Amino acid sequence: MGKHNINYEIEPEVEIDAPPENVWNFLIDVENWWLKSNPEHDSLTINGGDKELGVGTKLTIKEKIAGIPCKAKGTVTGYDENKLVEWKAIYYLLSLRWIKVQAGVRWKLTKINQKKTALMANVWADFPNQAGYKVLFFIFKNFLNGIEKDYKHAMKELKYIKVNLERGK
Repeated sequence: MGKHNINYEIEPEVEIDAPPENVWNFLIDVENWWLKSNPEHDSLTINGGDKELGVGTKLTIKEKIAGIPCKAKGTVTGYDENKLVEWKAIYYLLSLRWIKVQAGVRWKLTKINQKKTALMANVWADFPNQAGYKVLFFIFKNFLNGIEKDYKHAMKELKYIKVNLERGK
């Protein structure tokens, strides 16, 4: 895809009244929460035979980002039990194979105390350093308010996790 520059990075965070182990167990059970957490999520498939998340796990998702339908194919690239899970993907905008952006999320847990955990979603997107993509990013950022909408998108997921964990007490 050529030379890249990270065009944006956001870090929404919530504090959850639950120990890190409970947050972790909920988070890595992605098949049971991700689709329900946001109406912009359309599908999630864990590819391969092993449904357990770990480094190398491949996922395919369909979701909308700032109203733009996307298909993403990615891999779990970081996994540190009770601390973080990270995935990197190629997002095909409008589900077209020729409009692609690298993006990812690093879910990071921080223990506040025995009964409270901070959960942060470090979300980033890396548009190719080419004229057409520069225009696309300009439209995404300035006309679609894409960065702000992506922040709200990630916060919706975080709040879903928070509410469901705290309700389960």
